Amino acid sequence: MKKVPEPTIRRLLNYYRCLQNGDNNLEDEYICSEALGEKAGIKSTLLRRDLSFFGHMGRKGKGYNKENLKNSLEEIIGMNQRWEIALVGAGNIGKALLRYQKFKEMGLYITEIFDNDLDKIGRRISGYIVKNVKFLKETLDDKGIQIVIIATNEEDVSDVAHQLKKTDVKAVWNLSSGQIDLGQEVVIINEDLCCSIGCLIYKLNE
Repeated sequence: MKKVPEPTIRRLLNYYRCLQNGDNNLEDEYICSEALGEKAGIKSTLLRRDLSFFGHMGRKGKGYNKENLKNSLEEIIGMNQRWEIALVGAGNIGKALLRYQKFKEMGLYITEIFDNDLDKIGRRISGYIVKNVKFLKETLDDKGIQIVIIATNEEDVSDVAHQLKKTDVKAVWNLSSGQIDLGQEVVIINEDLCCSIGCLIYKLNE
């Protein structure tokens, strides 16, 4: 299978949401690319191209079987599994992530929370006790957690990265403005909120 572009992967989740949040009319077992594309706000030609990366998924003259396509997208994206996540940072962003119920619909569960603030360590947030970040490596190794979300201040990122380099973590979603490098074996997505809002402002001024 050819390497799937990241924009395509992002759109797959959009298609999945449209199928999941549809009217579930049993009489409409199939949906055509034009209808699904309209729901997703994407051209049907682009939708068909996205899905073609994963083989022939439609039926000529009928379109896509809704349930089959939804199940296939779940498997492709990985939402048919349970993924445990460690959250580093119990500040406002971290607390918002803990309250975000959509994660569970995707099979994502934040099960461990860490911080270096003595006022937060030992307190309970959303049912979980905030642990001292110095125990990050120990906990990840013990629990076998492979996904980490970093929601700390920029100056704390290097200490977190230092611990992660000694673990078997496979993926990091970095919400801080600090950059990290854990080698080619670890998938890292940097989501700098300031950069994102900066892009929005730039587009307003175009």
